[in-house]
Amino acid sequence: MAPNYMPSMNFFYRLIAIFSLLGLANGLLFMASIRTRRSVWQGMGFCLTAAAGTAFFNWYTFAYIHYGQWMLWVAYLAVGIMIASLLIAPFFFLLAVFRAFGKGRRIIGRLAWGITCLAVLFGTTGAIRGNRQEVTEHVEISSPELPAAWDGFKIAEISDTHVGPYYTNRNLPEDFLIARREGAQMIAFTGDLIDDVRVMPETARILTGENGNFPYGIIFVWGNHEYYRNKKYIADELKTTPVTLLQNNHVVLTRGGKALYIAGTDYPFAADERMRITKERNMADKAFSGIPEGAPVILLAHHSDFIREGIRHKAIITLTGHTHGMQTGFMGQPILTPYVYTRGLYRAGPWYGYVSRGTGGWFPFRWGCSREITIITLRRKG
Repeated sequence: MAPNYMPSMNFFYRLIAIFSLLGLANGLLFMASIRTRRSVWQGMGFCLTAAAGTAFFNWYTFAYIHYGQWMLWVAYLAVGIMIASLLIAPFFFLLAVFRAFGKGRRIIGRLAWGITCLAVLFGTTGAIRGNRQEVTEHVEISSPELPAAWDGFKIAEISDTHVGPYYTNRNLPEDFLIARREGAQMIAFTGDLIDDVRVMPETARILTGENGNFPYGIIFVWGNHEYYRNKKYIADELKTTPVTLLQNNHVVLTRGGKALYIAGTDYPFAADERMRITKERNMADKAFSGIPEGAPVILLAHHSDFIREGIRHKAIITLTGHTHGMQTGFMGQPILTPYVYTRGLYRAGPWYGYVSRGTGGWFPFRWGCSREITIITLRRKG
């Protein structure tokens, strides 16, 4: 029996509080820009609208399972309001500064409402496009360490599905179908499978049914959200499936009498960066322990920092996720990122790393950073 779906409510309360304060700030800036009696009520409206949009987003996270697609569109609007609340503050500040000179009340008022409407439209469109558009990325890499028997081997990477309100169990089989059509022979699932444990039994049934469609099955590593959502229960459900779970260990695949090692790591929770780097090194060392020197290895991890460890251990390629590509970008690059490895393919000599932008997500807004399923083709070099 599935446990109650009750993630930490503190996160949701903080989210409502943050956006309420942001809405209040926007309202005060709006009042400073317009300076009419009516603007007081309009300013209060910004605060209430931001709070209501965030509250609906939080409510939908729990209640979506009982409603149809029509409620999803309301959730997109709620996300649009949240994004607009983040965007309009600097513009309102500039309008308030301009209004301080005592002129242009009418045009400033029109600009303020125009900016608000455009920001809501931008946010809502980003939520719709971000949740409904997915790209199949093709990556081909070559390595002299790859045995000839494995030349042309295809892996489909699925990452950060976050099965729940925005990526559901209806979407998961669609991605497996794409993988089959692309000729993938193995699924590398790099963490954050599920957010809503109420539907985990159905997810497990899907994984069981799909595993046999790939000659080398589905291989899974933990993400951070499994820990947030009840890792023990998710692990118990995965045990009922033929999915291979790697946690700082490895498996060996054979083809034409030649071995290919798949290593996998856990998620490196740590209080600070130095501790996290130490844990990543220790986890990678355990995962590679027992693999012969010079053997061909593919490393699977959730956190993209493990690309550094894959390079250190001379893995042909390290497949990761976690960052969601920062969900925003310009000309194929993230606008801001706290990560060393954020999205796409990285190379250090003959070794590679790849960071998926995520196949799903828990927050649907994306701009310049679509969801993806990735098809990796291995080639023997030389």
